[in-house]
Amino acid sequence: QSTGGQRFYRGGGLEVTCMALHPDGETVASAQLGEGGVVSIWSTCDMGLRSSIDPGHSTGVGCVAFSPAGARLVTVGLDQYHSIAVWEWRTGVKVASAFGSEQKISSIAFALGEDAFATCGVRHVKFWTCAQPPEGGPAILVGRKGALPRAVTHVVCAQWTAAGLLTGALDGCLDQWMDGASQRRVEAHEGAVQDLCRCPLSTEDGVISAGQDGTIKVWRAGEHVKILLLKTIDLSKLCLAQGLVAKGDPVAGGCASSISCRGDHVLVARRQCAQLLEVVLPEGDDACNNVKARILAQGHTSGVIEVMAVNPEDSNQVVTIASGGELRLHRDTHSEPLLLHSVAALSVSFSQDGGVLAVGLADGKVALFQLEQGRSPRKLSTFAPASLPDPTPGGYGDEVPGDLRSDPGGVTALALSRCGTLLAAGYQDGGVVIVGLDAATKEGVWCE
Repeated sequence: QSTGGQRFYRGGGLEVTCMALHPDGETVASAQLGEGGVVSIWSTCDMGLRSSIDPGHSTGVGCVAFSPAGARLVTVGLDQYHSIAVWEWRTGVKVASAFGSEQKISSIAFALGEDAFATCGVRHVKFWTCAQPPEGGPAILVGRKGALPRAVTHVVCAQWTAAGLLTGALDGCLDQWMDGASQRRVEAHEGAVQDLCRCPLSTEDGVISAGQDGTIKVWRAGEHVKILLLKTIDLSKLCLAQGLVAKGDPVAGGCASSISCRGDHVLVARRQCAQLLEVVLPEGDDACNNVKARILAQGHTSGVIEVMAVNPEDSNQVVTIASGGELRLHRDTHSEPLLLHSVAALSVSFSQDGGVLAVGLADGKVALFQLEQGRSPRKLSTFAPASLPDPTPGGYGDEVPGDLRSDPGGVTALALSRCGTLLAAGYQDGGVVIVGLDAATKEGVWCE
């Protein structure tokens, strides 16, 4: 939080399918895809492995969850029957197991004790109890299917609170459960409820829902009461109002994919806009007035990163280009787009002093930006190098056929000279030109 730095746990080697945070706020369980995929339990403090479980799920693990006291871990397999297993994760001992459901399981929610939890997914909610048989012997896992409202086709997420089990559905509704049946439906979001997490209020329990509509909502969920909406936070409007993103920036939109809450700090992952957002709620029941936010990490809205350049004078300043041509400038944890609503970018280069950024475009032009500490980049000039006059008698303009001169393609490579008055540009047709820049305006003057 303080430095914006990142650390990585590099255990495993297969694709990570799901994760769960331990109640201690420091231990993480991460599960893998495929046969032989293990569940690794590791520390975020020193990135060291604490325990490793081979759950035996034939095609990998789809869900994991820690119990409220943190002693047990539940895993759900991606096999045909979505098998469920309960583990004492510190010792790796399996407590109990059972077939889960032939339908996909999306989420696990523990009750307030260690022996009861619920699973949900496509067309089902199921309540599980880890029980000791009267005759003794190993514990058994007993499941009981809940009475799902007929309109519900997919229960996406679940969270147990003092008000009972809450589930979020694909149709945007929250269901409040009691005695194995949905007792109340509340229209929560336009589009799917993507995630639920508990949050503390001053007098009772609360829960936050994340929606496909780009909002998070805070609900009162006290014991023996109906859930009550306290506040709606539109993440796009919040980011724009606090100057975290520019108007028109593609990352301003996007749904809230998943959330995690610790105290008054809420982490929101927004998958569509590749953003990790921290929202800070003031204390008290009215916990949504004067909400503050900051972006912890920001990526590209689509594609993969194909081009990257680091400012030679400031290693915290990085420029990236994604496969769709989106160009972003990253400084510490701040990220902003350049060339909004413009042609796709193909290449970039910093000047030696880090004060100028050159960008090669798909239409054969070059854009130059002035970079100053603490300020947004300022565009200096845009020009087509191949169309500039050639000062050399009988040079490029006379020797190269006119069709190559007029349409050399996009600028795929760039380099600024040490003195900052020369620019080399490479084109898709294989040609390279040297451009003389005006020392003051950085406009292109001549091309050879």
